[in-house]
Amino acid sequence: YAREAVSDLVTRAGFPQLLLEPVNFEIMYAEQMREQQAQAEGATQ
Repeated sequence: YAREAVSDLVTRAGFPQLLLEPVNFEIMYAEQMREQQAQAEGATQ
């Protein structure tokens, strides 16, 4: 939703179209959890 709103505002302002890549928050969260888990395992060894 936010991506569409920003793109629409930029276009209405007369600037060239701005295409933002979609963000997958689920994957970002999973990667962060994996990194934290790896750090925790490294700290206990």
